[in-house]
Amino acid sequence: MGAFKDRMVEELRAIPSELLHDMRSRLIEEPMREACEEERQRNMVLTATAMLDAGLADDKVTYELQKFWDLRRSETMLIIDEARGLIAA
Repeated sequence: MGAFKDRMVEELRAIPSELLHDMRSRLIEEPMREACEEERQRNMVLTATAMLDAGLADDKVTYELQKFWDLRRSETMLIIDEARGLIAA
C-alpha cells in the first residue's frame, strides 16, 4: 500500500507543473511564435519593397528572397505582390 500512496503523491505533485507548462505554452509561447512569424513576414515584404524600389527585376527579387529567406517561388510572388501594393500606396 505504501508504494501506491507514494506513486499517487508523485502524480498529484506533477499535476500543477503540467498545468503550468500548458498555461505557459498557451499564454506565452504560442503568442510569441505568432508575433515572430508576423515580424518575419513584414521583414520579407519590406525587403522585397526595397529591392523593387531600387529597380531590381522580379526575377532577381525572387532569386534573392528564395536565397535568403528559403521561400518557394509561389511564396515570393505573393510577397512581391504585397510589396508592389506598398509601393503603389
